[in-house]
Amino acid sequence: MPRSLINLIEAVAKNKKIKLNSSAWARIRIIERETKSRKTKPEGAVLRLKQEKELKGNLNEADWQNIKEQIEDIVD
Repeated sequence: MPRSLINLIEAVAKNKKIKLNSSAWARIRIIERETKSRKTKPEGAVLRLKQEKELKGNLNEADWQNIKEQIEDIVD
C-alpha cells in the first residue's frame, strides 16, 4: 500500500503508462499537503486529481474509486 498520495499517483501512472509533467507533479504535491492537513477531504482530492488532463483521459471510474479508497487509507 502506498504511504503517500505521490507514491499512489506514481504507481497508477506507471501502471497505466501515463507521463506527468513537472507542473502536474507540483499540483499533486499541493493536493497531498492539503489532504494530509485535512484541509481537503479524500473526495475533494479525487475531484482535483480528475482535473489533471493527463489523468482525466486515461483512468476509468473504477480506477478513480480505487484511488479514493487508497487516499482514505493514507489519511487515516
